[in-house]
Formats: sequence, C-alpha cells, structure tokens
Amino acid sequence: MKKTGKLLIMVLVLVLMLTGCSSGTSSSEPAPNASVEEPAGFPDVAAPEIAIRNKMALIPEERKVKGLFLNASVKDNINLVTIGRNKKRLLLDDKKQRDTANQYVERLQIKTPSIDKRIQDLSGGNQQKAILARWLLSNPEILLLDEPTHGIDVGAKGEIYQIIRDLKKAGIGIILVSSEMPELILMSDRIAVMNNGELSGKLRKEEITEENIMMLAAGVSL
Repeated sequence: MKKTGKLLIMVLVLVLMLTGCSSGTSSSEPAPNASVEEPAGFPDVAAPEIAIRNKMALIPEERKVKGLFLNASVKDNINLVTIGRNKKRLLLDDKKQRDTANQYVERLQIKTPSIDKRIQDLSGGNQQKAILARWLLSNPEILLLDEPTHGIDVGAKGEIYQIIRDLKKAGIGIILVSSEMPELILMSDRIAVMNNGELSGKLRKEEITEENIMMLAAGVSL
C-alpha cells in the first residue's frame, strides 16, 4: 500500500499541471492505511500513453469537449482507450467490444437503450459513467477526477459518489478536484488546499471543515 501513497503525491502535482489550478482544493482518497511520503522522483508524464503505462487515468472536467466523441456510440466511447485489446488479427473484434461495453453498462448502471446509442443522447450523469468505464478498463491504480459531478443532477451525483467509494474499497487511489465545498467535505479523507499556485496546507479527515478549508484557501495558516 505504500506505493499507492507515493503515487497520490505524484498525481496531485500532475493534476494541478493538467487543470491549470492556481487556487482551489484537491482531495485524496487513499486506500486504507496507505502511507504517504515524498517519492524519489516523478515519471515524465508527457503523453496519455505514458500515464496509462504508469497506471494513471484522468476524468476531465469538460467531458463534452475533452472526454467524449459525441457522435460516436456508447460502445465506441467505452472501448476507446483499450481498443488495441479488441483485435482479431488485423481487424477489430466487434463481439468482444460489445461484450465489454455491455459488461460496464451493467456494472456502472449506465442508462441507455442500447450500446449503439450515440453518447451525446445520454444524460450528463450517464455520459460521465461511460468515461469512468473507459478508464477503468485500463486498470488504473490512480484515478484523477476533475469536477466529476459538474453539470449532473442530484440523483446522478449520488450514483457517482457510490462508484467512487466502491473504487476506493477496491484499492484504487482517488484524487478528487472539486470547487464544491459539500462534495469535498463529504468525499475526502484528506484535502490539500492551494493558494496563489502554492500548497497552503493539508487537512486530515478529522480536520476537514468549511472554516479550515476557507482559511487555507485565503492563505491563513491553521
């Protein structure tokens, strides 16, 4: 579990670079009893394939711009990252792709009349689940969630939260970037707060309150 703790620090740095965060909060949900310590060095994550090899996955904030091929089907969007596994000689194995998509539609309870339905026709919450399915297929050890419930309804938020909890129980390290205070307080085991591009402070579970978060965000030491 120590490896996961190291990766959490590494990915916290990465997510701030990817999202251009200069002020805000980020929370981590490490596996139980994970030990967090400064790693000897960070991998050079210069391209998505390098991140995938290092067992990292990113769910972006703007899913319709950065996360989805809107005119493609649910099946194609889910299989996008692992499409190389679904080949039969030089051709794509459509049956394997369909079986995989159906498996994750059932697992994450993605509401769609068919895996052939265009992803743009699904609700925001179900689109987000499809992106989660895509990256879970890559078997990540670290999952970066950038505003994962932005633009989805209250019921879908609860479903996303339960998926996150289930992934945490399965041993996946979660980095959650959110601008929603209730979400941070509800979901976090630890919170790192940024102010003017620098780490202002970190809070453990028992220290997480709206007052403490706001003080650190304002640059006030606790």
